[in-house]
Amino acid sequence: MARLPEGVEKIEYASGTVRYEVRVDAEVNGVRRQQRRRFKTVAEATAYRKQAIADSVAGRLVPSTDLTVKRAVEEWLDAQRVSEGTAAAYKAALAPVVERYGKRRVQTIEKVDVEKLIADLREGNGPGGRKWSRSTINPMRARWQSIWADLVDQGKLSRNVVELVKPLRKRDDPAAATAGLLDLSDRLTDDEVLALEKAHPPTPPAEGGLRSPGYLAAMRAPMIALGLVGLRRGEMAGLRWSSVDLDKGTMKVAETTRIAVRGKVIEQSVGKTAAAGRWLPLPEPTLEVLRAAKLRQDAEKTRYGTKW
Repeated sequence: MARLPEGVEKIEYASGTVRYEVRVDAEVNGVRRQQRRRFKTVAEATAYRKQAIADSVAGRLVPSTDLTVKRAVEEWLDAQRVSEGTAAAYKAALAPVVERYGKRRVQTIEKVDVEKLIADLREGNGPGGRKWSRSTINPMRARWQSIWADLVDQGKLSRNVVELVKPLRKRDDPAAATAGLLDLSDRLTDDEVLALEKAHPPTPPAEGGLRSPGYLAAMRAPMIALGLVGLRRGEMAGLRWSSVDLDKGTMKVAETTRIAVRGKVIEQSVGKTAAAGRWLPLPEPTLEVLRAAKLRQDAEKTRYGTKW
C-alpha cells in the first residue's frame, strides 16, 4: 500500500467507508487552534492541507462559522441596491443553491458541490426537477460567486470555491446544437437574421384565423424586429405605442419594463439606470414592421370594438 502524504490520516468507519482526515495547526485571530477536515480521496485531502497551510502563512485562515448558505444568500440579497425586478431575478437564480445547500455551513461547500449542482440542473435532477439551460445556469453561478467573494472579503471564508468552476460555454451544450436550437449568447449571422425576418412577415395572410401559424408569426414580427435592434425582453414587454414616434422614426426605450420571475409579473416605471429611458432612432426596416403592426392593431380595434 502506498504511503500516505504527511498530515493525511486514513479513517475507516465500522461500515467499511474510508475517509482521509487532515489536521492543520494554525493561529486564528491570535488563538492557536486546529483545523480538521475529512475527504473521500487522498488527492482532495492533500489539496486542502496545502491550501490551509498557505492560508495560515498568509494570515487568511479564518475561524469556523455557523453561517448557513441560506442565511448568506439572504444577507447578500438584502444588501443589493437594485430594482425590484433585478432583486427577484437574483433570488430566482439562487433558488437551487438555497434548496440544495441552504442548511449547510458556508465553509463546508467545496468545488465538487458547485459542480454537482450544475450537473444536476443540466440533467433535470436538481431542485425543481426541470432541465436548466446554460444561459440560466451561468447567472446562478455568477451570483453565487459574488456571494462567496463577499464572504471572503468579510473574512468569513478563506477562499472562493465557486470561482474555481468555470461558466458553461456554447460547446458545453452539444444537445442544443444538434437539436438546432438558437444560441442566444452569440451574435446572429446575416443568414440567421434573414431567416428570422422571412419567417415573421409583418402582414398576416388573408386566410386563417387569429390562432393560425401565419397570423401568430405576424404578431411576433414586431418583437423580432425590436430584438434585432438590441432591446431587452423586459423593455419589449413594457413598450407602449406612446413611446414610439412613427413619423420621426424614433422610440423611447425603458419608460416601462415588465418581467416575469417565478410566475410573478413585475412592472417598473423606470429602467435600471438614468440612461435607460432614452430616445433611439429606428432603422427603416424596423419602422416598416412597426407601422404594419400599428395598422393591424387599429383595424382590429375598429372591427372588434370593446371585445378587442
